Amino acid sequence: MEEQLISVVVPIYNVEKYLRECLESIINQTYKNLEIILVNDGSKDASPQICEEYQKKDKRIKVIHKENGGLSDARNQGINIAQGEYITFIDSDDYINKAYIEKLYNAIKENNVKISQCGIVKVNNQDEILEKIGYVENQIKSGKELIKEIYKGHWTENIVVWNKMYLTKLFKNIRYPVGKIHEDEFITYKILYNLDKMAVISECLYNYRQTGESIVSKKFNLKRLDILEALEERIKFLKNKNERELYELTLRCYLQKTAESYAKTRLYINDNKQILKELVKKYRKNYKYVLKAKKIKLFIRLRMGIFYISPKTFYIIKKRVWNKEG
Repeated sequence: MEEQLISVVVPIYNVEKYLRECLESIINQTYKNLEIILVNDGSKDASPQICEEYQKKDKRIKVIHKENGGLSDARNQGINIAQGEYITFIDSDDYINKAYIEKLYNAIKENNVKISQCGIVKVNNQDEILEKIGYVENQIKSGKELIKEIYKGHWTENIVVWNKMYLTKLFKNIRYPVGKIHEDEFITYKILYNLDKMAVISECLYNYRQTGESIVSKKFNLKRLDILEALEERIKFLKNKNERELYELTLRCYLQKTAESYAKTRLYINDNKQILKELVKKYRKNYKYVLKAKKIKLFIRLRMGIFYISPKTFYIIKKRVWNKEG
């Protein structure tokens, strides 16, 4: 099988503690025909020097130094210069199995698909396994199936950008939203939607480090509300495509996230009255569509009605649950 050039994009920001392990896992891949694009997003630690060090060691490495613009902007910069037929993304505090690229590439070529995806291993800072996430067997699925299964227990592995390999042309008219967190939520479904088939590998080849330092793992803040914007866009997209089942699943998810965001805003954010008012308004505006949804069971609609009737009651219930969970 001919080895085509594959671009590996690594966005980097203040990860000197983990960067060498990440880069070693990439340069030592069993698949060798790589273009490794390191995008230093204005790091203030030793990350830029580590990038330069590795560029001298491996001619496949290209380094971009730029002002801090966030994860999406860094990924976009990598996409803009990528020359590979295929592209994959590695976050700089994570690392990959030595056959990660080879197995994803083989899955694409053997099954004549445009995207392949593998399972994920959550690890701690001591590289101890915390959890394995993925499918139990190799499968060929449509993009719509993958979107549906986001809501059926496969959220992380199906929505994230970094456990997949893509035909680079899929990003011709798509870029990540600059300034947003939950950036994968804005983009992945658009790429998946038009795929008749893609390859899913059950083997967990991507090591996802749980440092507690990422934006989404920290205490709740208002940037976390970006996910609601992403889901609003997804609802409109699926409604326009007349995808009734996917639309209703996304609508249900959106309302659940809106209610939870209300509770967390009330618990963690000071001077929150206007934000809480807006969240209640959004929920009540969209709840009427739940009442018409054919795929959402009656008892779920009734349970979701608690927030519609009394956000305060929902907050009290949710706070008690969180207190029990510690």
